[in-house]
Amino acid sequence: MRKLISLIIPVYNVEEYIEECLKSVINQITMNIEVIIVNDGTPDNSMKIINGLISQLPKNIQQFFILLEQENQGQSVARNNGLNIATGEYVAFLDSDDILAIDYFDTIFKIISKNNYDILRFNARKFIKDTNESIIFNTNIGYNGENNINEEFLIELFNKAAWYPWLNIYRKKLFDGLIFPVGVYFEDAAVITKIFIRAKVVYLINDELYFYRLNSSGSLLSKDSGNLKKHRESYEYLVKVFGEELDKNKIYSSSYLIILQSYIMFLLRNFGIKSAFITYCKWNVIDKSIEKKYIKNRGNMLFYKYGFSFLVFLRLINR
Repeated sequence: MRKLISLIIPVYNVEEYIEECLKSVINQITMNIEVIIVNDGTPDNSMKIINGLISQLPKNIQQFFILLEQENQGQSVARNNGLNIATGEYVAFLDSDDILAIDYFDTIFKIISKNNYDILRFNARKFIKDTNESIIFNTNIGYNGENNINEEFLIELFNKAAWYPWLNIYRKKLFDGLIFPVGVYFEDAAVITKIFIRAKVVYLINDELYFYRLNSSGSLLSKDSGNLKKHRESYEYLVKVFGEELDKNKIYSSSYLIILQSYIMFLLRNFGIKSAFITYCKWNVIDKSIEKKYIKNRGNMLFYKYGFSFLVFLRLINR
C-alpha cells in the first residue's frame, strides 16, 4: 500500500539530539507514514542510537522505517537520495536536531483528508537547548486556510523569503526533475521557490508544528558555521540562479534583492568595501531587471532605491 507521507531525515553528527528528534516521530507514527533516515556517513554514535530506538519497537512498527546509507556528501545529497526512494504521495523533511510537534501528523492528515492540496505550510518555533527561551518562527503572509497560488500570493510569499524545506509538506510530484543543489549553503531557496511556482493550491496552518533548534550561540541567522570561502561561493551560486530565474519570471524580483543584499553585507563584514562594491557592480541588475510592483519588504525597497549606499549605511550604523 502506498504511503500518504514520506518523512526524510538526513543524519550527520547529531548523537546529542537524535533521540529526542526520533522519539517525536515514533510517538505519532501510523501506517500511513514512512520514515526515511539517511545516514550521511556520520562518524559519531547517531546511527547506533537510531538502530537502538527502532529495535525496541514492535515489528509491525519497525517496517515503517527505512535506513539508507551513503558516504558523507552533505544534506542535499541525503535529501535527494531520500526523495528518490520515497513512495509517499506527499513528502516532508525533518532536520535531525529538530523536533516535530506532538500533533504534527494528526493535523496534517485531517487537512489532507478534506482536499488534495499541493502544499501545506505551517508555523514553527525556534528554541535553544536547556533554556526556556523560544521564539515563534512566524511565516504568516496574511493568508489562512486554502488558497490558490496566484501572483498576489506569490508576491507576499517571496517577500517573506522563508524557504526552509521543513516548513512545508509537499505533493511529491512537485519535485519531478528537481534536485537540491550539492556543495553549497542556501540550497533550499533554489528549489523551494520553484516548487511554489509549480504548485496550484496551498493550505496555510497557523499552528506551530515544528520546533527548530538554534545552535548554542543562539544565532537566528544560521545553524551553519562554514568557512568564508564556501559562504562566498554559495552566495555567488544563488545570486546567479536567481538572476537566471529573474530573466524568466519577475516574481523573483524580491528574492534577487534579498540574496544580493545578504551577499553584499557578508562581503562588507568579511572582505571590505572594495570587494563588496566590485561584486555589487557585477550583479547589480536592479535598474533593468527588477520590477517594483513585486517588492513589499521595506529593506528591499530601500535597497532598490538607494543601492550600494544603503548597505554601506547599514554597515556603519550596525558596527
